[in-house]
Amino acid sequence: ERMLHPINALTDVLGTNWMVKARVVERTPVRSWNNARGSGTLASVTITDMDGGAIRATFFKEGVDKYYDMLEEGKVFYFGQGRVKAAQKKFSTLPNDWEISFDQNSVVQPVQADDTAAGSIQAGVQTHFTEFKELNSMVGRSINVKCIIREVGDVGQVNTKTGKTLTKRSLRVCDNTSDQAVEMTCW
Repeated sequence: ERMLHPINALTDVLGTNWMVKARVVERTPVRSWNNARGSGTLASVTITDMDGGAIRATFFKEGVDKYYDMLEEGKVFYFGQGRVKAAQKKFSTLPNDWEISFDQNSVVQPVQADDTAAGSIQAGVQTHFTEFKELNSMVGRSINVKCIIREVGDVGQVNTKTGKTLTKRSLRVCDNTSDQAVEMTCW
């Protein structure tokens, strides 16, 4: 058996000398990017281990080409030799301060079907819901909220600076922890 690390023990001080056994619980479509540093493709997965740890892992360029098709939701893999870095909270709602970048030199290997320990890995991620009284401290972050709709506004149109017309609807929502109501716009 390999020397495995729990997801919650991963930090940037480990370098690439680590391995986790984890289930893919979510997979994004492949996207293309193009900026001043170059261009390429990327795709992300959310993985969880038997201790309940969850982390976002993003595959870039040749890593997408090499691993994306095998990374089916619900399947368990060994993941290793990726770069652990500080999480970009605007792209993830997971309760983890770290995320992983993988390329073609990383290790992603399917766990054998007869591996009984793989069955003990959760098939989902426990969602943390932010209470409305915490919203002011969450500016610029992606969060999950559970809310009650109090009012539904009319459907409206907004023209962007680029000339694109967007449809929007405003909702007035609250949660069950306070009397505070928040206006939310759905696009």
